[in-house]
Amino acid sequence: MITRRARSTRRAGVADRSDSVREGPPPGVGRLRWLRTEVLGQPLAVLAHPERGILTTALELDTGEDGPPADARAADTRAGDVRPVDDARLRDLLARVGGAATPFVRLQLLVTDRPPGRVRRLRLVAAMPLDRRIRAEALTVGVGSEGPPGERTGHGLALLAGRATLDLARHLAEAGIPIRAFLDAEALAAVIRSRYDPGPGPAAGGVGGPVGGPWPTDIDATDHRHLRTVTPAASGAARSVGWYHATAWLKAWPRVGAGAIDLAAPLGPLPGLLLPRTAALVLAVGPGEEPAAAAYLTVSARTPAELQLARVQLRRPRDAEPGLHLEWTDREHHLAFVHTLPLATGLAPVHPAEPAAAGMS
Repeated sequence: MITRRARSTRRAGVADRSDSVREGPPPGVGRLRWLRTEVLGQPLAVLAHPERGILTTALELDTGEDGPPADARAADTRAGDVRPVDDARLRDLLARVGGAATPFVRLQLLVTDRPPGRVRRLRLVAAMPLDRRIRAEALTVGVGSEGPPGERTGHGLALLAGRATLDLARHLAEAGIPIRAFLDAEALAAVIRSRYDPGPGPAAGGVGGPVGGPWPTDIDATDHRHLRTVTPAASGAARSVGWYHATAWLKAWPRVGAGAIDLAAPLGPLPGLLLPRTAALVLAVGPGEEPAAAAYLTVSARTPAELQLARVQLRRPRDAEPGLHLEWTDREHHLAFVHTLPLATGLAPVHPAEPAAAGMS
């Protein structure tokens, strides 16, 4: 049973208090429906987010740190055409997918660094709208499946999301950007879990990471300077593992070229900071348009003192960069932290919640 403490802030004379929440995902995540499909013979997890009006899938891109991509040939890419995604190619990736004509309306790039060894993971989360039109199409697509209408719709939604993900994968392959893995439910849950417990990282794609559900056993958001999460030890022992997290958002963006925002700026490495951290960039995309964007950066530590030192160390190099300014989300870390999960959150919902969405559970 999950027990979490969600803070109620001191505002308008109302004192802080701690409430126990025993079921469901952490604050800010919302209800999720886990679906599955297959792409190129590989299982793929599809998450339905009714309140946010989106369906999401996730890919892991190759950073060149653990050998060749899992199945580059499956995306019609010859072995000699692929190169790891470095910072320059990251900018090219953002330029290409930001204006591509795809069913996706939101993309999230998630960059995770885990010292020592500077293990770097790069995930791409893609979100398509979950609206009446998509649900109607999904019901038609899922006609051949068994079960009541809700199950057929879920099956159809997974198929539609899988087809769109395959199109995106081929678009990336044409740009010479290799895909390491399509994330299935186990891998995606492991990636989420590793954000709450950013100890030794999971294997490529999340396989071999923490087992069980993705959520921590306890969340303490009573301190305005950080969020504390507790998860069981990976070995299954009785002891728990606790981490402190602080999340900043990008308040001011640097500019490049003819005044366009530098989308890759918040995703760069942080030299000298020997703590786990994750940078997330969320884009609202459309063909022929410059994205509107939001960026978040979470750093994690074992103690509050270590985290406070990291906050100071992080601000110095980042604020020294022209046009880039970070601001800590004090008193809101429990909500902002969610924006550095592979869920494509951080921007306003794609469309207002529809009554029909409430039927998904």
